[in-house]
Amino acid sequence: MSIAVPATLTVPERVGEPQVLASKFGRSLRVQRYRHPEGWEDDYSHWHADAYPSITLPVTTDRMVVAQWEFRYGIDRPMLEVSGGNRKPGQSAEDVAREELQQETGYAPGELILLNPEVYGDPASLTFPQALFLAMDCVCVGDPKPDRGEYIQIVKFPLTEWIGRIWAGEIKDQKTIAITMLALPHLNVGIGI
Repeated sequence: MSIAVPATLTVPERVGEPQVLASKFGRSLRVQRYRHPEGWEDDYSHWHADAYPSITLPVTTDRMVVAQWEFRYGIDRPMLEVSGGNRKPGQSAEDVAREELQQETGYAPGELILLNPEVYGDPASLTFPQALFLAMDCVCVGDPKPDRGEYIQIVKFPLTEWIGRIWAGEIKDQKTIAITMLALPHLNVGIGI
């Protein structure tokens, strides 16, 4: 099922190629010029990534959510979230989900369920989608092995408490909130509104 863009919607036209202002670690800050239907032109900035990430909500056999506090340079503080990472050449979205989950948390999934292959976190300023997965029946298979520059501490929450913390506004990471909401039907949890 797909929602069609209305045929009557007028949109700006891209002018030329984006100008790269800065680039590092497979990401770049770009400026793109657009010509608006009324005839005027303006520049818009956005972040582009060469590879898009897989994000995983890990739930153990005893219905505990394996979350992580991770220092985030963009906000200069730790954020409570779930695991994720970018694809490397030749990797599938599922490969990344499994690898990053084990690397960041030390857990491996019994079952991996694709919740949505293409979710945009902020389409006004980010060009890349995220693939969202639910990792069911996760078991600890070792210690986390974060990448250089990653600072992570694992925490576990009972599933119902985790959802309650989202409803209470305690979880601030939008991808973590979205993935949890998409996972609810697979976890046999009602929305509770």
